[in-house]
Amino acid sequence: MSSSVLLTALFTLPLAVGWVVLGEREEAQMVCAGKEFRLPVYSTSRTVTFTPNSEGPRRVLLEKTTVKDPRFEWTRDKMLVLKEVTHDDQGLYAIKLSSGFTYETVRLTVSGHAGRAVEPDGP
Repeated sequence: MSSSVLLTALFTLPLAVGWVVLGEREEAQMVCAGKEFRLPVYSTSRTVTFTPNSEGPRRVLLEKTTVKDPRFEWTRDKMLVLKEVTHDDQGLYAIKLSSGFTYETVRLTVSGHAGRAVEPDGP
């Protein structure tokens, strides 16, 4: 087998089986608790899944234009929006093409305690 055929096979195999290549189209976002998280999807034919950082199953949030989680909204400009982020929303959001390949991932980290006053210790 020629080296060019071998190299072509090595680079196309991850795409053929739907692997996410680390560092390829992965973004990290940090949002304060209680604030809004906006995930641009760019298409009406994609699926968005969420895998939480804490123990929990991966779940589908959006299929094409149908929102599967009532906490999220689908906007006309093709954004999936969560109005009030909690620490349970931390994890990996994956945008998948209709073929099932992962197009882009966003790792969400939630910081702070929005809306809570910090009181000093003691008198």
